[in-house]
Amino acid sequence: MNQSNRGFTLIEMVVVMLLIAIASTLVLMNVGKSGRMKEHRIFVEKLMQLCKSARTTALIDGIPVCMTILPERRICLILPMGRGGIESLSTGDPSGDEWGDGVASEGAEMGASMRSFSLVIPSAVRIEGEAIKSNDDGGYPICFYADGSSTGGILTLTVEDQLDMTFRVDRLTGALRLMETPEG
Repeated sequence: MNQSNRGFTLIEMVVVMLLIAIASTLVLMNVGKSGRMKEHRIFVEKLMQLCKSARTTALIDGIPVCMTILPERRICLILPMGRGGIESLSTGDPSGDEWGDGVASEGAEMGASMRSFSLVIPSAVRIEGEAIKSNDDGGYPICFYADGSSTGGILTLTVEDQLDMTFRVDRLTGALRLMETPEG
């Protein structure tokens, strides 16, 4: 038999198929991770926007407003300071329509321009606070006042033990600043 007419052997074809399978698996794993990281970055942006909304509401309405993190319910809320407590809210599922995902809903006890905003914390996100005291309801509020000041604090968000983002709420001005995080 002539050697030049010989095709690929079965072993050669299996090796090539195996290499293609390994390469495609690696590509799909990286694409999946980047998609999840993008979703978590969007959450961080929404959380920062929630703080900015609380500050703006306090300035416009002239009343103290708090952005409160409720770790047990895995939600963040904007509520006026001194409202009847978190327990006065429904104990429904935070993923339901009542809580929303950054969507405004009118509050019966609030002023005409005051709205209650909420944001569900994804399960892969861990939020740690520094210089933020817990309240009686088990929440961690950062309160903003009509004069522009706040209770201040530092929030660090960790996603799947990889993405660390830290932002600081200035006590004097209530402004948010994204801080550099050490690479680890």
